[in-house]
Amino acid sequence: RSRLNELIERSIQSYEKLKNFQFGARIKRYSSPVIAHDFNRNSKLQRSRFEEALPEHILSDQNLVEALDLIMSMEAFMKLRMESGFSVKRIEEIVRETVWRLIDA
Repeated sequence: RSRLNELIERSIQSYEKLKNFQFGARIKRYSSPVIAHDFNRNSKLQRSRFEEALPEHILSDQNLVEALDLIMSMEAFMKLRMESGFSVKRIEEIVRETVWRLIDA
């Protein structure tokens, strides 16, 4: 639990620092092969770090892994931060609570 909680905290803090860059990159990735390549590489790296934090019994449930990946994604952060206007602290609370509800279900 502590490794996953730490990953959630680090991810949210990182997303906050990178949000303006990510916003632009998400738009440009469709017209720039270089940005698209970097975007995909970073997404794969983030996914591998995420999976490293999960125990085997969770990794064996592919639907759970996909749901956790979604709630912990930059896309979810951007929606909560930019569209819903939540603070970083509130987003971390939402993500952490959702992650543990999914795992404990």
